[in-house]
Amino acid sequence: MHTEPHSNAAEVARLAESRALKAFAAVALVMAAVFVAYWPTSVSMVETWARSESYKHCFLVVPAVLWFVWQSRARLAAAPTAPWWPALIPLAGTGALWLTGELASALAPAQWALVLTVPLAVLALYGIHWARILAFPLAFLLFAVPFGEALTPTLIDWTADFTVAALSAVGVPVFREGQHFVIPSGRWSVVEACSGIRYLMASVVVGVLYAWTLYRSPVRRALFIGAAIVVPIFANWMRAFLIVMIGHLSSNRLAVGVDHFIYGWVFFGIVIGLMFWIGTHWREDHAAEPDGAEGGALGPVATADARILPSMAMLAAVVVLVVAGPLAAKALQGMTDQRPLQPAVVQAAGAWTVGPQPAVTWSPVLEGETATQVLNFSRDGAAVTVVVGWYRDQQQGRELVSSMNRVLPEESGPSVQIARGSVAARFGADAATVRTATVRHEGKRLRIWHFYWMDGRIETSDTRAKLSLALDRLLARSDTSAWVAIFAEAESDAEGDRLLSDFAREMGPSLNAAFAATSAR
Repeated sequence: MHTEPHSNAAEVARLAESRALKAFAAVALVMAAVFVAYWPTSVSMVETWARSESYKHCFLVVPAVLWFVWQSRARLAAAPTAPWWPALIPLAGTGALWLTGELASALAPAQWALVLTVPLAVLALYGIHWARILAFPLAFLLFAVPFGEALTPTLIDWTADFTVAALSAVGVPVFREGQHFVIPSGRWSVVEACSGIRYLMASVVVGVLYAWTLYRSPVRRALFIGAAIVVPIFANWMRAFLIVMIGHLSSNRLAVGVDHFIYGWVFFGIVIGLMFWIGTHWREDHAAEPDGAEGGALGPVATADARILPSMAMLAAVVVLVVAGPLAAKALQGMTDQRPLQPAVVQAAGAWTVGPQPAVTWSPVLEGETATQVLNFSRDGAAVTVVVGWYRDQQQGRELVSSMNRVLPEESGPSVQIARGSVAARFGADAATVRTATVRHEGKRLRIWHFYWMDGRIETSDTRAKLSLALDRLLARSDTSAWVAIFAEAESDAEGDRLLSDFAREMGPSLNAAFAATSAR
């Protein structure tokens, strides 16, 4: 008789732990099922993590999410569950977003759709209470998406601006041309590796984890996350300035080789370490989560109504919405234009004639193009070259709109880009906006216009181009399109734009006719 209370307590504890484990398993199973359902997208994310130094932190995201779910397992087991039917609407939206990204060979929309599907599936299957408990872990899963590289050009500009201004402030003469500048001791360039995007992304991810773990106040959390964004940007500016100054003062004996990166990481580590150390002075991890987030506020852990199995009707609805996209994508495979591509001849027009190859040989960096054309024209001694990279039957790794298609290679080399922008132009009677770049190549200054040609029009928006490709796939139309660059040697951007503007106005109709003929073949 004296052992009965102890036995009851042990049984309650055993049931509580069993339900807690089942709750953890339920969430982990939802995550695994979604990642498997969208398997090609899952693989693309991991490949990006492995390929880019900016996203090595992403390997920690899923384990961190599972750890937070594990920490919340008792609270989940104590919380009531009930399917939340309104979640099916946004869940259908993420399925449509994934299908659009897949049809357009656009990784980012498909990857965002994948990670957004996980919290929506949990919300639909288990309801509001579980979604509240898992709000942070499921939101943290968004960091699994390799995003942020779009900020790189802006960060490069900011770093170059600060470095040049700081050098001038300390009395070092500077001549700047784009992201490249010359000081008395040598030439320096702010390239992609100097943008600080790696520092920024790593700081934000660790900063969010740190703020959520050590603080309870929303204000303190927001302030620390804000610091995790701002501090690495300023730290990278100072890092770039100090590296140039060390090189300058040491006559380029220091901070110009491997130690360039060592000094950068050491300085960044010290700054971020100080930020975290200062943050400990306001830590609140000894306090409970606000708003009754502890398990006891949700009721006894071993309550009989703590159901783990989801509603079968809701489970069926979620499964249908999740697998509908992959099934539709598979059904549309093989419906792309797989004809051999034969570029049409571009006829000279106006005062332009088919000219000899110019002394300067430049071409964009394109990946996976189906065919390439290089066309040379001349007028009154002025030479213009047109480079066309054709794409058909586009798939991942060989699509028109890709971060791999660019004016110059990502690595720093003898050719440098000193300006970029856009300009309004006329191709015959058709008005269009084209992207511009100014490049120093083989000792020459080149003015370049570049754009996409698709469906008989000029396009410069990556988003619109990707949506157009998705629509072509959905309607089983030809996806033939081209990456086009028109360039000429010029002493100034204004001179180059005048020459290219004359060429586009006179040769535009001929180019468009040849492009349309190529697409129709």
